[in-house]
Amino acid sequence: MRIYRSFYLLLFFFLLGCENTGHTSNKTMPKAFIDHKKEAEFRDEKAADYDMTYSKGIVVATVGDKVSEHLLIYNKTGDVWRALAFEGDLNKNLLEVQPLAKDPDTYLLAFNCIGITDKYYKIIVNENSKEAKYVKIEDTVFQLQTWQEYILSCFSLDFNPVSNPIRTSFSENAKILLYDKDEFYHAVKFHGDWVQIKWGDETNWHYGWVKWRRNKILIITLFNNG
Repeated sequence: MRIYRSFYLLLFFFLLGCENTGHTSNKTMPKAFIDHKKEAEFRDEKAADYDMTYSKGIVVATVGDKVSEHLLIYNKTGDVWRALAFEGDLNKNLLEVQPLAKDPDTYLLAFNCIGITDKYYKIIVNENSKEAKYVKIEDTVFQLQTWQEYILSCFSLDFNPVSNPIRTSFSENAKILLYDKDEFYHAVKFHGDWVQIKWGDETNWHYGWVKWRRNKILIITLFNNG
């Protein structure tokens, strides 16, 4: 009986020690830092940096209330490659393009523009294969925007808070502000490679700066809808 009692006492203290050890381990590192590290690892796995070296901007399809209007994309030879539409029979053709951004529910199509001729914008129609096609400049459905204009039109953005922390000013030496993974960060304005962001609500906005590009590489993740 005494042997069993000793055994259970030893087991109790062993389990207690394991629990305390785990608790102490978490307390040695601030929770905010742990969350940031997890967020950074998640972004590294889910979002690759986007190369803007040859980009001339973003071509956005703006159909307004003409959601059945045909969006014509051309081959280099000038013949129609695909006719697309957000609604109607040509809606199925949207599956054949994988642009920078696509959301049929909000009638969004955004293509990376990699060339401009007298008559055409050269666009990437498949971001996986980098296949390029053309849309006519005179086609008012397609509007060329700068990257900055496009980012400002997005609902929110996100970033790696470890390698690209929020700062009080557009300087690598500026004070770092706390990152909250539960907040939405909205673009406000630009200063070179930096973008000012705001978070909070209408009664209490907070402001800071992060880099949006580094050596012609887009280093933020964009979200078109909330």
